[in-house]
Amino acid sequence: MVSGFLPLLPVYITYNSGFGIFAFLLLTVGSRSYYVYQYEGSQGGIENAVVLISYPKDAFRVPKALRAFISMDVSLSTWEILDRYVERWPVEVFFRQAKDRLAFDRYQVRSSKGIRRYWLLMALAHLLACTGCDETMSFEDGYAYIYSHIQEERIRFVYQCGARHIGFEQVIALVV
Repeated sequence: MVSGFLPLLPVYITYNSGFGIFAFLLLTVGSRSYYVYQYEGSQGGIENAVVLISYPKDAFRVPKALRAFISMDVSLSTWEILDRYVERWPVEVFFRQAKDRLAFDRYQVRSSKGIRRYWLLMALAHLLACTGCDETMSFEDGYAYIYSHIQEERIRFVYQCGARHIGFEQVIALVV
């Protein structure tokens, strides 16, 4: 041991839930710190799994901040499980955004070629929303920016049709 340095001891906080007292370990993954409770054992038909209950350090016991993670690889440490989820989180965010904004959950393809093409289109749409607006931004901000410009163009088209005295039926024929 280097003189003048004390070994780092784990930091725990305890929480009495009414079901018992649970000890949450404070861990830092990347640049963020979390309080984590670990359970290992049988879970939902899985013979042996690790379940982690996690709160960000500054949001302990805030219900909306609670995250639960499960791993069937019980050889991984708590830190390793969280580190893998942190690395995977952007993929989860992409899936959520693809379902919410790009109708990913409503499109069905059955051939592997169709799936590859659809994934390419999804990735391209995501990239365009994040980088195609004169600056790099989040998908949500880029999507909102593009959507607002499309809406503006629709209104401009209707206005121009009105200014040219184009009838409603003719406008519909142009749109459809």
